[in-house]
Amino acid sequence: MIACLSISYFATAVERRDDQALANRPVVVGGQPWEPRPLFGYSREVAQRGVKPGMSLRLAHVLSPHSHFMPATLSKYQVAAGEVVDTLTDFTHLVEPDNLWQPPEKPQSFLTTAARCLPARYYVDLETLPAREATPLVQEIGRRVRKQTSLQPSVGLAADRFTAHVAATLSRPNHLRPVESEGEKEFLAGQSISFLPLDGETARRLRLLGIRTLGQFAGLSQSALQEQFGADILPLYRLARGRAEPAPRPPQAKPGPQLTRRFDPPLGDWLVLQTVLEHAATELARQLQEMHRAAGVVTLKVETEEGTQQERRILRQPTANTIHLAQHLHALQEQLALHAPVTALTASVGELAPWTAQQLSLFTPPAAHQVNRLLPAIMARHKTARFYRPLLGDAAHPLPECRFQLQPVL
Repeated sequence: MIACLSISYFATAVERRDDQALANRPVVVGGQPWEPRPLFGYSREVAQRGVKPGMSLRLAHVLSPHSHFMPATLSKYQVAAGEVVDTLTDFTHLVEPDNLWQPPEKPQSFLTTAARCLPARYYVDLETLPAREATPLVQEIGRRVRKQTSLQPSVGLAADRFTAHVAATLSRPNHLRPVESEGEKEFLAGQSISFLPLDGETARRLRLLGIRTLGQFAGLSQSALQEQFGADILPLYRLARGRAEPAPRPPQAKPGPQLTRRFDPPLGDWLVLQTVLEHAATELARQLQEMHRAAGVVTLKVETEEGTQQERRILRQPTANTIHLAQHLHALQEQLALHAPVTALTASVGELAPWTAQQLSLFTPPAAHQVNRLLPAIMARHKTARFYRPLLGDAAHPLPECRFQLQPVL
């Protein structure tokens, strides 16, 4: 079974969560009406006035002049989306986010039903769990998301992701709409063809043929459809007939660095254990920095005389920082119920992402001290290069070349 959690008009939902004064006002997110840029998001009330993704702020103001216009805060929406993922991964790691809340860069002539409401959408793969057991579990998932994020997801449950997505879109906030496997075709038949991700030209031609619903589309001849639209239309044809392929599993990420420590005799001093975790964080950070990678997941596995326990944390922001890794390892240790001496522990990181380099200050401590600490390693890597150390001179001098001097590093 596949569960789909959809939070419509996501950017506006986050803004309203943080500011209750916006709860009953039509909202346009992205800037002020006089700014020559496209909007970022909007509320349901604004959408009912004809505003669509990709429209300019000026046109949105013409269609909905009484709306409250406000700037977009991308980082806040990313954090909120990460909160939802964190909550879902408490139940399973088979979570696939589909962030449609970021509007398209270019206006489209044909938008799917999901794209028009700019939702944050999440697919949760419940594998072979039968429907009678999946329903209460998905209800609990929805309640947990609502409690921990203060957002209101609409939830759909079906045997395939497309049907679950349609069910979630038609469901009310904080409600679950399950679809039985035997009734998928009947459920989809009466729904709008705009649920399919059609390109503009294909959608136009289908409208000319009078095709308005998924049932009408599914009733067409497969061979005739392929002849008219090509082989690319066949996957959409199977979606409309409720015969979609199983949802793809998230690709298995390559394992990242890990560090194992064994203790003989077993370690029962928790202060020493914290020191071991700090050393592990230092070593993992060193390996990550050598690989120019940042960790998106931190895992701590602890073996005690009573058994083995493991905790895993998905990071909202990938990191290769020693302090941050140590904080996450300490937090994982606190989550473990350790009542017996520790015989071994393994700290590991995964879901590696490219490490984003940061420009350090050349003069202001502590960044300047960090530059001096990293300089020998950089010089060893680039042996043929010449290095200079900047020395601060007269900062108020009118000539830039007199404000500092470059001293060769031997």
